[in-house]
Amino acid sequence: MDDEQAKLAATLQLTFPGAPFIYYGEEIGMQGAKPDENIRRPMQWGPDGGFTTGEPWRLYYEDYQERHVAGQSEATDSLLNHYRALIRLRNEHIALRQGDFIPLESDCRPVYGYLRRHQDENILVIVNLAAQEQTGCALSLAASGLAHGDYAVRELLTSVEISTLTVNENGGFDYTPSEAFAPREEYILLLMGD
Repeated sequence: MDDEQAKLAATLQLTFPGAPFIYYGEEIGMQGAKPDENIRRPMQWGPDGGFTTGEPWRLYYEDYQERHVAGQSEATDSLLNHYRALIRLRNEHIALRQGDFIPLESDCRPVYGYLRRHQDENILVIVNLAAQEQTGCALSLAASGLAHGDYAVRELLTSVEISTLTVNENGGFDYTPSEAFAPREEYILLLMGD
């Protein structure tokens, strides 16, 4: 699994209902392998491996000089910082922790979306699971508890406001947040009503 796939998996895991579980090293993309004692080797903290000069109980993975916490902490678009942003959003938004889960219909099979609702907080999560661009993808919901009207939409990972979402009398909508979804693109959208 490459880092872009791992970011999508993290987004789904941390915006789905339930209690997420992150096994150490997953947040920097450490891979595991059989036998069981190699499922996880020592945590790769820096370019020298660990945070001590002591001898590790197992060897680090071969990529430890490139894939480590210190390096990913500095890179704004790293897998580690993506996990940190998602955990922060989950802590800040009750809809992501306790909200109802309402799947959406999609015109494009690889584009997957769902609404997380808790009282007055509504968050729409949309991901392109494909490694190819997807165009002309509308997401729809027949009915929900959303109030009729126009909603301003803010992307929570980037704080960018994007196209308005209009909810019909049934609480449903047809929504196209983007003309094209880039490969493995994701949106976590806060719907802001009047």
